[in-house]
Amino acid sequence: MSNTPTSTSQPPPESIMKDNQQLPEVSSDDDVQVTEEKLLRTHSLPLNSEDWHDARLSVPVLLMDDAALPHGVAELIEADVQRTFPMCPVFQKAGGSDQLRRVLRSLAASDTELGYCQSLNFIAGIFIMVLRNESAALLAVQQLLVKLGTRTWYTDGMRQLRADTCVLEDLLQERLPAVHRKIRACRFDLLFVTSKWFLCLFATTLEGETLRRVWDVLLCDGVEVVFRVAFVLLAQRSEAIVRAKSMDDLIHMFQETLPLTSPEQLIQSAYNPSLIGAINKQELANRRRQAVKAVSSGDTRAEMRNRHLWRGGVRPASVLAR
Repeated sequence: MSNTPTSTSQPPPESIMKDNQQLPEVSSDDDVQVTEEKLLRTHSLPLNSEDWHDARLSVPVLLMDDAALPHGVAELIEADVQRTFPMCPVFQKAGGSDQLRRVLRSLAASDTELGYCQSLNFIAGIFIMVLRNESAALLAVQQLLVKLGTRTWYTDGMRQLRADTCVLEDLLQERLPAVHRKIRACRFDLLFVTSKWFLCLFATTLEGETLRRVWDVLLCDGVEVVFRVAFVLLAQRSEAIVRAKSMDDLIHMFQETLPLTSPEQLIQSAYNPSLIGAINKQELANRRRQAVKAVSSGDTRAEMRNRHLWRGGVRPASVLAR
């Protein structure tokens, strides 16, 4: 895939997943095969089944037990497996739960720093339904995190997620100032929203064809799409946000199901320069880097402050409560 920044004047990328009917139903094996090949090509995975042995050299053998997992991870994975697409007949009929369990265990064992974080189950579940190959799904999750630059969303401290939340908040301040002012006035932490939307790439927020179209563009254009879609979803609720009287109002609002939006309307809005302004990959990358530096600096200051307080015999929480 080219790393050339995408102009906001260009239309959204051509669909990768829209012809696939596995989410939520399959129309024909031919359609599935075409979609598999597109996704494999997008993720630089081998197209031929006989090449899977070579591809698996870079990933661990799928785990069948808990022996290689850190303490408590198996239980966390098991709880999330039961909550992953329980009402999706395609996922259940294909034995998706068993496949997902093995993929998540293998992911946690192969990357001890990443381990397992809730929401990865939904990303892996979608790849299992589309690729219909556990090794392919595992490799696709790993490569997707690299492609998007979001691996540290899920690592301890979630530094990149907090930084990207700051980036989204800056975009709101620049382009939806009334929404930004209300969020700040209500002391609402936008991380409440981004942790729900970003970590699972909208898999629990959007449904059906809308989710498929968002993933289409995401696989082509990268992490830029996450910010574009999140911005549009907030813009669609801008009037309700401005009317909110308190933090609780905003919390309840974002706990509710999002209003139905046509896939094309959502994508076209996300690429509408009059709404979101000019965003390109280079600018976004710079914003993300600066935000990570700011978050890291804040973490360092907080850690130094806490250590100083502990040395002085004062519990940090007691100071913060004053």
